[in-house]
Amino acid sequence: MKHWKAFAIGIIAILAATVTFVPMWRQPARGVRLLDQPTTTVAGFFIPEQSAALFIGVRKFTHDKTIEVPFAADDAVDLAYKFALDRRVRLVPPERVVIALSGRPQKHESRARLNELIDAGAKVEEAGQSDIVALLQQQAATAGKDGMLIVSIATHGYVKDGVPYILGSTSIFEYPETALPTPKLFEIAAKSEARRSVFFIDACRKRISKTERAGAMAATAAPLISRIGRVHGQVVFFAAAAGGYAYDGDGNGVFTKSVLDALDCKAARVRGAVTVETLHRYVERTVRTWIRQHRDPNIRAATQVSLDGDTHTMPLCDCEKPPPPSSSENPKSATYAGSTVTAFSAEGTRLWSRDVAGPIGHVVVDDLDSDGSREVVVATNTLAVFDRKGTHVWAIEDARRLRTFFIDDFLWRDQGRQIVVLWDDESGSRSRVAMYSGKGQRLSTYEFAGRLQHITIDRPTSHHGRKIIIAGSSTVMVLDSSLKPLWTGVLSSPSERITRLTVVDHNNDSRRDILLTTASGRVYVDFEGYMIDGSSVGLTLRMVPRKSLHPR
Repeated sequence: MKHWKAFAIGIIAILAATVTFVPMWRQPARGVRLLDQPTTTVAGFFIPEQSAALFIGVRKFTHDKTIEVPFAADDAVDLAYKFALDRRVRLVPPERVVIALSGRPQKHESRARLNELIDAGAKVEEAGQSDIVALLQQQAATAGKDGMLIVSIATHGYVKDGVPYILGSTSIFEYPETALPTPKLFEIAAKSEARRSVFFIDACRKRISKTERAGAMAATAAPLISRIGRVHGQVVFFAAAAGGYAYDGDGNGVFTKSVLDALDCKAARVRGAVTVETLHRYVERTVRTWIRQHRDPNIRAATQVSLDGDTHTMPLCDCEKPPPPSSSENPKSATYAGSTVTAFSAEGTRLWSRDVAGPIGHVVVDDLDSDGSREVVVATNTLAVFDRKGTHVWAIEDARRLRTFFIDDFLWRDQGRQIVVLWDDESGSRSRVAMYSGKGQRLSTYEFAGRLQHITIDRPTSHHGRKIIIAGSSTVMVLDSSLKPLWTGVLSSPSERITRLTVVDHNNDSRRDILLTTASGRVYVDFEGYMIDGSSVGLTLRMVPRKSLHPR
């Protein structure tokens, strides 16, 4: 984490690539002009939790099967994985990522990455013309001022009357009114509160295949990119030199693959980090080598870059941490029977089994210390943690019974992931909520005089911090990240019992609400403790004064 502060304060954008631009007569070249970008000022700290991202990959088109972009979905998914789950980069939490796809990724690795992104909270949506506009508006509004808006677009496109267009899956090639002008997309992004914005556009990509069509026209070749206005921290990488073309390789665009490899620490490093300058040198060298081998042995420049101020020194990823284990060595799931837990890789291969000497109630696989290597967390009467090789690394014991546990993060940012455990005694007279770090250190506790049966962690919107919601038979309360009670409520009817605790968007207003289910109805309450419309008649909450609560 020691490179994060320098990394976060500096970076605004790498405009890389994933848009296929083709002329109106459908030759397979890509071409687009870089549009003027709005001037912004970067200040304060970079907070990844305020970032939002949209990765678009249009491989298939509804109205024309002949213009498929073979690796558009792979490009979108691989970039999303790099920015959300690669521990050396991680500019945006996966739950704040939207991936708009038409067609599935082709590579097995990309399909596995897509499943991992979904499991981590990323959403997958359609990639039609109107979908792209709506999703970009949504993500631009989601990004906070101290975060970053990241947008990647992989699709076909063309230039008409000097205006570059991209195609959604439902666009019709011959009709620009069904396509999306890129100035409109930049305009939408400019409305975001985020001080930093990142666009990835692989322009003028020429497809390489046995069925390749006629050669590309010069009118669709890459333009010369003039220097952008001085914007502190902004960097623009373009996939082709002026008058040249970018190309599809094996599994990704040649340029996109070079960017991904560079951020895998294959580029030269400055004090342990890949910087803008070393990334540019690596990408230019590798793309130029590929073009000389496959297309044009006399090519000189292969890419373009525009830098502002001292941005060439900005670190992009931390290469001092050891690389995470491969998917075949890292637990992805686990099953249990009786007292035996078994871990499996992403490919379904059995990795190990362990007997924990007690009936197992719950198992979770998670990267507790955020080092890329996943642990297996097993609940019996204790909470036991095994590393990826099956070694028992630590355990938590309590005089009370372990009822359930919940793993989350962004509660205590300097502690990595957190485990929230609910303990109670056999008599049901006392319960304890305890929070532990990913290394087993107890961070905080909350004592309750009675039995708590339900627990979950959520927040009203992505702009809010997470809260811990717990409930007993007739009591509900919300705790902050240090287990300090914010409010508590009790069902007014003494005969009612809470049977279920969930969080839903009851009013479809993009704000989540707490739902308490009883035998006779439902109670809806917001995160501030106020009942809202939709609660069943006769079911109400009575708020309890703070002085009657018992935090420790």
